[in-house]
Amino acid sequence: MRVPEPPAASIAAAALATAVALAGCATSSIDLAPAAPDRPWQPQTSAAGDIVAAPPRASTQGAHDYTLPASPALASVSAPPALDAAHAYTLPELIDLAESANPLTRIAWNDA
Repeated sequence: MRVPEPPAASIAAAALATAVALAGCATSSIDLAPAAPDRPWQPQTSAAGDIVAAPPRASTQGAHDYTLPASPALASVSAPPALDAAHAYTLPELIDLAESANPLTRIAWNDA
């Protein structure tokens, strides 16, 4: 038994629907990419040095610089806690040291 072929209008409608669906997948993130693959990404930064989500600005430097801008907020990282090698730490003391030294540890411990 022979299967009838679909009409050309159905094929064209399916192709159009596929093209529209794929075009809808494009995002504005493409605007954040550098102008060319051999150009570095130059993010806009706030006064505090944090990267601001915005379109990239044109690079005025002759040489390519593939480094992120300096962030002064990173300079305020506290020093690690001093440990006494002669002291035998208990579990609560170790947990306190870990939570005070690493915010991710504190968050994980609070979520547990």
